[in-house]
Amino acid sequence: MKTKSQNAKDRFSTRVADYVRYRPRYAPEIFELLRQEVAASAGAPRRAADIGAGTGISTEHLLQAGFAVDAIEPNAKMREALLQQLGARGESELKIVAGSAEATGLADASVGLILAAQAFHWFEPQATRKEFRRILYRPGVVAMLWNDRRTQGTEFLERYEDLLMRRGIDYAEVNHKQWDEQRLQDFLAEGGAPMRSRAWENHQVLDWDSLVGRVASSSYMPGRDDERFAPLMQELEEIFRACASSAGRVRMSYDTRVYWARWE
Repeated sequence: MKTKSQNAKDRFSTRVADYVRYRPRYAPEIFELLRQEVAASAGAPRRAADIGAGTGISTEHLLQAGFAVDAIEPNAKMREALLQQLGARGESELKIVAGSAEATGLADASVGLILAAQAFHWFEPQATRKEFRRILYRPGVVAMLWNDRRTQGTEFLERYEDLLMRRGIDYAEVNHKQWDEQRLQDFLAEGGAPMRSRAWENHQVLDWDSLVGRVASSSYMPGRDDERFAPLMQELEEIFRACASSAGRVRMSYDTRVYWARWE
């Protein structure tokens, strides 16, 4: 039987195109904050390991903030998409690595920042901590980042969450919200390092096609080739028609949360 982290390495393979087009981005201010944190760590290289880099959403932000990046991604189709999106950067700025959180393939003490964006909940914690200790230059920064979708506050958000709970394949099991702040503190508390956090508001304004793509990008929902997809879409369309603005849009709201600590 596959472990959760093993299953995560291939569960997005049929969703890459939707992932590239319809996943939310992040506030650039987050990456400026991380740049400043690394700059304050004496001698730390301006090189980041983007763990579980996927199709390169967080990787692109890191590059724009001035980091050289090792993009660690176990899924071959995700790596292909990342290469298509960002491969022109050249190896001095970007290296795409077929590795995982538990076995990155990077050299000892080679990065000043380790970032897991929308990915840490897939990792095996003990093996990941050991690997992070090995590859991080000290002092260096370890950070976790999520777009935390709001589930209350509007009719759309509440009905959408209800739909995921009822129609999702394993939504309750893999939902990143199971990683509460105490568990993150336990992971990040290397040598007593205090965990810090900040949050930014974020959102997507979605028409019907982009809402469908956003749902199809989620590994816990039936895929486009699944027989359960059509009835899911029928119910989603009912929600969309009831909640869309006069311009035919719905608003998906998030709190983008970053947690980080400096490991000495």
